[in-house]
Amino acid sequence: MKNIFEITPETEDSIGNDPVIIKNMWVTDNFLNFELSFWGNNKTHMVNLVKQPGEITSEDLPVELEIRHNKFDDEELFRYSAYVSFDMSPLKIAGTDSVTFKVSGKNYDSVTYTHDGVYKYNTD
Repeated sequence: MKNIFEITPETEDSIGNDPVIIKNMWVTDNFLNFELSFWGNNKTHMVNLVKQPGEITSEDLPVELEIRHNKFDDEELFRYSAYVSFDMSPLKIAGTDSVTFKVSGKNYDSVTYTHDGVYKYNTD
């Protein structure tokens, strides 16, 4: 489980922009979950979900999120699968019961893809 990362010009290079395949995406409770695959060999890879800095308001919907992968120059010899979950609770907007979002990423054909979703939360 990870937090959503607020990307800045200073962190743009270190966060990575290597391709990743989203096999499945779903929301449970306060988490956005991914089943991913990527190619690698023997290095540890990093996967993050990023957004632009700042507080989210209802005028910002859908929230623009991007899945980012850093393979750290690992060789692409084996296909790996991974699951990762991101805490969506910081995206809650007071006075609402849900937030729409759009996740984008880059696949191995250098094609940008998008997935739309709704994060519904209890306002109690």
